[in-house]
Amino acid sequence: MIFKEWFKWIKNVPWSFKWFLLLILIRPVADTFYYIKDTSIILSPPNIIAALTIPLVFLSTTTGKRSGVRSGMSYIDLIVIVWGGLVFMNGVTLFLDLEFLSALETFLRSTIPFAIYLFARVFVRSMQHLYIILLTALFAALIPAVMFLLELIVGPFGTQITRGSIVRYHGLYADIFHYSIYSLFAFLICGYLYMGPGKSKSGQLLSGRRYIFIVLFILVMLLQIAHITTTIIFLTLFLLFIYTNKEINFFKISFITISIGAIIFVLFSDNIQGVVDPMIEREIGILQGEREISQFGHGRVGRIINYQETWNEQPLAAKILGMGFSNIPNKSGWFGGAIHNEYMRSLYTAGVFGFIGYILLLIIGFIKARKFPSPERYLFYGLLIMVVLYSFTMLPMLYYNLLYIFMPALAFLAHTSNMTKKEIQEYL
Repeated sequence: MIFKEWFKWIKNVPWSFKWFLLLILIRPVADTFYYIKDTSIILSPPNIIAALTIPLVFLSTTTGKRSGVRSGMSYIDLIVIVWGGLVFMNGVTLFLDLEFLSALETFLRSTIPFAIYLFARVFVRSMQHLYIILLTALFAALIPAVMFLLELIVGPFGTQITRGSIVRYHGLYADIFHYSIYSLFAFLICGYLYMGPGKSKSGQLLSGRRYIFIVLFILVMLLQIAHITTTIIFLTLFLLFIYTNKEINFFKISFITISIGAIIFVLFSDNIQGVVDPMIEREIGILQGEREISQFGHGRVGRIINYQETWNEQPLAAKILGMGFSNIPNKSGWFGGAIHNEYMRSLYTAGVFGFIGYILLLIIGFIKARKFPSPERYLFYGLLIMVVLYSFTMLPMLYYNLLYIFMPALAFLAHTSNMTKKEIQEYL
């Protein structure tokens, strides 16, 4: 039923919206060819998609057909404009330091999130538009799901050994974060479908049995990923699902969940300890004073300290507007993934204004999501929680598979920003 509805809609949707849906579908395939950039930046499928995204956004927003009522400017729009404008200005300075293709690659990675938001702000004018994007993302997640299933059957395609002994699956992707994102937003979207979009009208769109099967499959994937941040986010989303689902007794389900978790821990304690102990051994040593504080967080704190020492030495303009206005010779590292912290990266790529803007954007998102019914509130809260928690240890604003659903959700919150709670319920 869901697939037929989605297929019929995507078949008849105008090209100005269809290209974005197709982009979501091909992304999990294109990302498996990330390694080609080591041979040729031009021939890399992810880079080709990045280079085409901004022209397609421009063409669709200027000439494409759109439906729905246009809304006025919101605080979310204002923050995105200021933050995005500063990132754009800083990104331009990269062309003064790097070769053209290298500068272009970093520039596109930094500015495409704002291009996606612009596209979504123009075309996502109803919950149906966002709903179709979510379904497309869910179907796209089938590709890494099948890849992971094959890894379980025939053996891992790609692994990452961390903390000395833990083997993590990451398929044909560059890192485990791709599996992490797909598993979490599949769990989130399926929970949304189970609760029922606009529940008073359509009811549940995913049966309980199918939802349980999907959750169990995701749990198996999380065990093979062995990524602590992803596990924490999954548990947080699970608690959020219980809390926002009004048909579930929160305390009863929480008690049952804790009890089952305790039984699993007892039965598989040796296996769990084999994964957990190496992951926390270094951190415990740091807390006990046996290691330097810079090694905390698998060395991430040390990177932040090093970057901050350099940042403190920069002129005032660089601190306020971004590291593009600094006097360091090579600025690309400040825009890329070396820092492993999205909050710090927002500070470096757009200065204090960018940092404050990023924080405010997330806070306002939570405030605006409060006005929605339980299913939609679960969806928006869940996406925001993913970004908030991942931003401490990863760079969610550089992973397009997450941006393709986060930015449209943010744009829809901006679209409904001036509506009251009652008006939103009628609108849905």
